[in-house]
Amino acid sequence: GVPKKSKELEILPVPSMNGIFQCISDGNLVKALALSIQIVDEEPFNKQAYWAGIVLSEQLRVHTQGLMLVKMALSHFPDESLFTKRIVELHLRLGEYDRAIELWETLESANQKSSEDILYAIILIQQNRYSKANRHLMTVKPNTSKMKASKVWIQKLLLMRTLMSRVLWGSIVLWLTFGAWVHIAFVGCIVISVALLLWTELNFRKRLQTALLGSGYVQLSLIAQNDVYALNRNLNNVH
Repeated sequence: GVPKKSKELEILPVPSMNGIFQCISDGNLVKALALSIQIVDEEPFNKQAYWAGIVLSEQLRVHTQGLMLVKMALSHFPDESLFTKRIVELHLRLGEYDRAIELWETLESANQKSSEDILYAIILIQQNRYSKANRHLMTVKPNTSKMKASKVWIQKLLLMRTLMSRVLWGSIVLWLTFGAWVHIAFVGCIVISVALLLWTELNFRKRLQTALLGSGYVQLSLIAQNDVYALNRNLNNVH
């Protein structure tokens, strides 16, 4: 008879994966995710089931579930770039930026970056390197309409952030300059007023003294009956 093929070479079907795809086609993503979790529990080396569960978790916005699945996947496939990049993405989505950056540095050393990924731009933004993030986005070549839309959205957000930052920094400088000039003007007006007050006082006393001395056009008369021609008696020279 014809010899049977060895079991190791036989490609076994995975009907459970077909169930996931059918649920996705029916629009029942929650059930599809549940099936994915069930499959990886029964078949821990089913890479496709992990990937389906991770993608479905993203679609359903249950990122903690996705993080659990990707950690399970990495325990069996530690060198799979799709899973290593996905765990960075999930840490970013959950706001765990320090951990995401730490893992990304490991990816960089393994040279797993791609020109189709926006992930690096988000890392740069979290590091406050906005200009470099924008330059990186210019080199990104999206392979799907969703990626293209995400790239455009982030670029618009960065542009708005840059414009608003420049306007606000300019306004801060303007207000500081205006405030400085107002302060200088305020202090200057006080100084000028004090100087005018002192000058007025000194001028008053100077004019008074000039009038007392009679060194100007005016000499003040301070005592009555000091007109020699108006005296009704002779001056007595006896002494």
